Amino acid sequence: QTEMVQSFFRGGLAGSKDTLELINAGKFKEAATEFLNHNEYRNAKKNKKAGIRDRMEALHKALLVEKQM
Repeated sequence: QTEMVQSFFRGGLAGSKDTLELINAGKFKEAATEFLNHNEYRNAKKNKKAGIRDRMEALHKALLVEKQM
């Protein structure tokens, strides 16, 4: 939950309509994959914002754990 709230207020999750729809449908594995299908994630190192990747990967892992529950 912490990762989701942080990402939402940071704008990552809030800006990912497809990820939110998948979460609401209970499709957490698909949501995790879709969340990392994001230009901000792919270009973070190039844009010297590598810390973004760590935060996005934390939400990705949290969604995968949710899938298992």
